[in-house]
Amino acid sequence: MIIQKAGVFRLLRYLGVFCAITMGFFSIVATSEDDVKDALDLEFSENYELSTGEVTVAKPAAVQIAEVVKGCTDSLSVRGVMQNLEDWEDIEKVDIDSIKLDPKKIRVEYRNAWTDPANETFSCTATFEELNPPDTRDAYTFSLPAFDVTFNDSTWKTAVDIDPTDEMMNAINYFLANRAETFKICYECTFDEQTIDDWSVGIRLILPVKITGTP
Repeated sequence: MIIQKAGVFRLLRYLGVFCAITMGFFSIVATSEDDVKDALDLEFSENYELSTGEVTVAKPAAVQIAEVVKGCTDSLSVRGVMQNLEDWEDIEKVDIDSIKLDPKKIRVEYRNAWTDPANETFSCTATFEELNPPDTRDAYTFSLPAFDVTFNDSTWKTAVDIDPTDEMMNAINYFLANRAETFKICYECTFDEQTIDDWSVGIRLILPVKITGTP
């Protein structure tokens, strides 16, 4: 009986040692895989803000009545906008898997806003327009909610920060996936000629994105 108990205890001890070794092995393998992945830098995943560039919208001197004044970007593409990023040389080497809006926000900012007389307010909107759409579908286009512009300095100020609708996401996702396709952003501003003689503002649209891929 004593011999049997000793045998059982010996077996249990062997099993305990085996389990400890096995768990340690898997832990080492998992850790090693993570270390190797980090060492080889097998994944690229970074957040950036894509800016469509500043457009100045101003009341022409000849305009003396209340009307819409418009300013647009040149022809843009996501690839072209990405080339303005500080990390573009690194990004260019990445085999990109996806570029997604992250967080899912669209932001319009403005700066250098002034009016004469001073401290007046005027209203603007932003419109996204696809250039050269295929014949098989309508052009992607959408407008953002109107926003008020008040006097500020050269510091960028958020004018509108919205959750995009499904329509907006369809357009944005298309251009994030087809990065050579072209579009433009137009800004339209209205003013009251009874209170404002002259005004000007710089506006830009920001798309926060996450770029993932393999270096």
